[in-house]
Amino acid sequence: MTQSTSAEESRLQATIRWAGTDILFWLTVRQYFSGFFKRNFSKTKSLANEEKRNRNKGQKSQLFLIITGTILFIDITFVYINYQTGYDALLENIQHEGRDLANGFRVLQNNEEERLLDIASEIADHDEIQELILSAETHVRAGGDPAGLEEIRDRLFVIAARFSHPQIHFHLFTDCLSVLRFHEPAQFGASLCGSRPMISSTAGSNLSNAGFEVGATRSGMRAVVPIRAFDSEKGTFVRAGSVETVSPIYDVVSRFAEDINATAVVLLEEQHLRHTLSDRAINMTYLDGEFINGFVFEAASDFNLQAELSDPELIEELLKDGTHLVDHGGSVLSVTPLPLYGFAPAGEEPPEIGRIILWRSADGAFEAFHATQATNVAFAIGAFILIELLFLTGLRVATRQLRQLVDRQTADLVEANARLEEKSESVSRVARELDKSRQEAVTARRAAEAANWAKSRFLASMSHELRTPLNAILGFSSIIRDKMFGNDGADKYAEYAGDINRSGQHLLEIIDDILDIAKIEAGQFKMNLELISLSRLVRDAMRLVAVRAEEKAIDLRFDAAGEEIDLVVDRKGMKRVLLNLLSNAIKFTPRGGGIVIRIVRLGDRTVRLSVADSGIGIPADKLQKVLEPFEQVDNEYTRSESGTGLGLSLVKSLIELHAGRVDIVSEEGEGTTVSVTLPAGPHVQNRRDRETALSHAA
Repeated sequence: MTQSTSAEESRLQATIRWAGTDILFWLTVRQYFSGFFKRNFSKTKSLANEEKRNRNKGQKSQLFLIITGTILFIDITFVYINYQTGYDALLENIQHEGRDLANGFRVLQNNEEERLLDIASEIADHDEIQELILSAETHVRAGGDPAGLEEIRDRLFVIAARFSHPQIHFHLFTDCLSVLRFHEPAQFGASLCGSRPMISSTAGSNLSNAGFEVGATRSGMRAVVPIRAFDSEKGTFVRAGSVETVSPIYDVVSRFAEDINATAVVLLEEQHLRHTLSDRAINMTYLDGEFINGFVFEAASDFNLQAELSDPELIEELLKDGTHLVDHGGSVLSVTPLPLYGFAPAGEEPPEIGRIILWRSADGAFEAFHATQATNVAFAIGAFILIELLFLTGLRVATRQLRQLVDRQTADLVEANARLEEKSESVSRVARELDKSRQEAVTARRAAEAANWAKSRFLASMSHELRTPLNAILGFSSIIRDKMFGNDGADKYAEYAGDINRSGQHLLEIIDDILDIAKIEAGQFKMNLELISLSRLVRDAMRLVAVRAEEKAIDLRFDAAGEEIDLVVDRKGMKRVLLNLLSNAIKFTPRGGGIVIRIVRLGDRTVRLSVADSGIGIPADKLQKVLEPFEQVDNEYTRSESGTGLGLSLVKSLIELHAGRVDIVSEEGEGTTVSVTLPAGPHVQNRRDRETALSHAA
């Protein structure tokens, strides 16, 4: 690479020198005919230099402003994208937590119903309780006064108290007559078939029921299980009554709120209460019937909230659908409202009778978000300042080097002018030589421009190839460092760590290619020759690229010629050759295509390895160029694929180090076959000649 650069600089200097010589020749002719030409030329040159300096200064300032504006735009875009991405992630996390709260509360409701049913079933299966309820049912059915059941009620209370449940209610089958209420033992004898749907449904269907139901004094989760007792006179089991177990809704939401460190509030709809309870019961139980936005406070995990929830605007905000954010009391709340469904008999749609509102403070999440954004802004400002300093330093260094180059070229021109003055007597001969030199200068300039164009394309490609993984490394490492997804985002952090690792591997591959090209051109590439199996090396390379081939549904096949062939080569170099050829074939083969690797012995001491694909192909006029450093085929498909243009050049250089050659056969749109031929010599051996090959390699 250094030798190539020196040659190009020499050609550029020769171009400038011959062009200057041409100019000085015609100036000398003019001086020959005019004695005062030198004085006029000096004045004109001084004015031209001053104008050139002013023009260069203006161009430098304009370039500085353009690049500064571009960097500033990229910085602002970076900050905006990071802010938007972080805010979207914050909202998604809050909504995910809301869904978890809702699912958790539903699970709690189901578990509570199952628990109440289990307790009620255990009570209903108790033999002595069955006998007592049957005795009470027989007494009432015979026309006895319910007040005469005091002894039965006392025995029921003692037995049922063993089940350690605070609210148990026994009813008879006849007219759903209330026998015993644990929470209000003095009340009994009331008929409940018309006022309590769950009890009426159990009495009518003899089936167990569970769910939420509003009561005149208490609302909550309830379970009603029928009690069947053996009637000795009839010789069979008969329906005697039912048992009801109750958990106040306050207990349910309090347990849930404590488990998840959240706040829970239960609001009941006015319409349902008006339909279910009398106005007197509503006024006694629900704050004298004060409804807000069609709802009334029933229970909360913290009863101190009852007065706070008398604000209609706050209630309206809390009742909005879906998980949402509410500003309240200087804090940000993540609120999730859930519909509260009442009891409905089997086969009927349960009615929506209220709302359960769950919320948590989102202040911590927002503080972490704002801290992350402050870090991003500080990083962007620091990066902007650093890049500006680097740019200014680079601009100054480039200006200094350009000035030195101009000074050297000026010295060359002065020297050429001195030589021209010494040869003024042979003007005609110099004119012919200058004409020839002018043509050579044009040729040299074109060659230099072509070389510079190739390098410019390489630098542009390398800028993209290096910046893309670097941006990924910086972005994902920033997310992991700042714990953007909190302490529960291990899966995301692992995924991003994998992305950082792949980006680093990509950078390492690019740098390895550049270093190998440089070592080969400088004659410093050391080969470690060893005896290897060519077929095994091909299979190893195929395993490394198999995932990329599967992603594009490419059929990757190896067609070996039966006989195993051993080569004395540099293993690492040959593996790089195979990986570059397979990677290029996969990259430029459309989805669903095919790639075939073949090994063929040519004569006794020559082997050809070929990689054939069904890809886009290479135009005929580009076949030789693609083997040169920094060259790529320029078309719509290749522009969409990343690459530095070093792959095939590195393949050619490595094969030539093994005294081999590379051939390319391609037809545009039909596919490409790249063949590597290794020549005769100790490098090609059969397995029988293993010891001989190793001795040659040594």
